[in-house]
Amino acid sequence: MYSQNEEEKYILDYFKDFKGNLLDIGANDGRTFSNSLALIERGWWAVLVEPSAQAFERLHGTHVDNDNVYCFKGAITEDSGKFTLKVSADHLLDKSDVALLSSIKEEETIRWREAGIKFHEETINGLSYLDFLKYTGESNFDFITIDAEGFDIIILKQIDLTETKLLCIEWNSNPINKLEILEYCANFGMTKIIYESGENLLLCKQVN
Repeated sequence: MYSQNEEEKYILDYFKDFKGNLLDIGANDGRTFSNSLALIERGWWAVLVEPSAQAFERLHGTHVDNDNVYCFKGAITEDSGKFTLKVSADHLLDKSDVALLSSIKEEETIRWREAGIKFHEETINGLSYLDFLKYTGESNFDFITIDAEGFDIIILKQIDLTETKLLCIEWNSNPINKLEILEYCANFGMTKIIYESGENLLLCKQVN
């Protein structure tokens, strides 16, 4: 299983044999804690977004021979422009990860710095979600997964979820984050939580 917890199990159970398209925002290396790789291996079409240069190199390498996957080097931000990404050193015990805790928001890095994780800075391109859609030529995704280290809700509130079947989003056990996510998703009838971990929520529309 690629996901950090049991997200992958619930994602695969939800979609069963359905094959659609997905958007993974904060895809990292495309494998570590991935909520999208299992669907890609089942033939899904995917857009994968990752701003860190080192993580993107691994991401692109994973999918370079897959014509169903488009890798976008950059971030989804509130406004389009140049941004400073705080890029984390390895975090996992086996030191196999790269840039896993990276964030545009300085305050998101404080707890990790206090735990001894080192960071360096990279200048990256950021696009608002609407500009991103124009760039990719896409408009809707069946599955969206967002892991943007403190930027998750800012990104979410730019997305029209009308056609989205399932959303996975990081909330990090913060009840304020959870409330904001649920309130926004309710605008699109996406009110059913099918899985909740300490990191992520999986939401879909209620079935009558």
